[in-house]
Amino acid sequence: LGYSPTAWFANATQTVVNTASAIGYLPTIRGLRALGQPGADEILTALGVKLAVPLTAARAFKPVATLSWWHPLYVFNRVETGNRAIAGLAKYQEQIARGVSHADAIRAAKDFITVTNFDYSIADTPRILAGPIGAFAGQFKKFVIKELEFVAGLPLPGKVRFVANVMALGGIGTLMSFPPLLLLDWAAGKMTGETIVERAQ
Repeated sequence: LGYSPTAWFANATQTVVNTASAIGYLPTIRGLRALGQPGADEILTALGVKLAVPLTAARAFKPVATLSWWHPLYVFNRVETGNRAIAGLAKYQEQIARGVSHADAIRAAKDFITVTNFDYSIADTPRILAGPIGAFAGQFKKFVIKELEFVAGLPLPGKVRFVANVMALGGIGTLMSFPPLLLLDWAAGKMTGETIVERAQ
């Protein structure tokens, strides 16, 4: 994943697919625009989202000249942090516009970050993936499980936006790659000799 030149882009789509599906397009755009606005750093600090480049923080412990800046997942992880920042700022602004207090808006934004960008800690991992063998064999399977939970929890308008976003980003092939639809696509192929994706192309 870290060595794939498109992994960062695939991760960046999570803002469109998840955040925009859950909160709407305009709030998501406002969250993106808020990244460079005055006061955003304070809000992100309160949310626990750190956009700082890790090497600047590492200077206190080791001279920067001796640090390796290249790590395979660096860009992927930076995009992940950006996704979380946009989601948090979008929800925070939505809550403030509704007249909610700063503290309650921060709480709502933290919850929204977890809902849209997930908690990959051991505390929120299915038991089968928590042990050493499961953690190794299912390294990126947690995302699929969390994504399915996310989609299941969306209200109907959110589900409609989710399907529209996935279709806009990757077409029918991407939509049919989600586990329940993947099974349907496979079954259609077995019954008719042509999958839904093949028929659509």
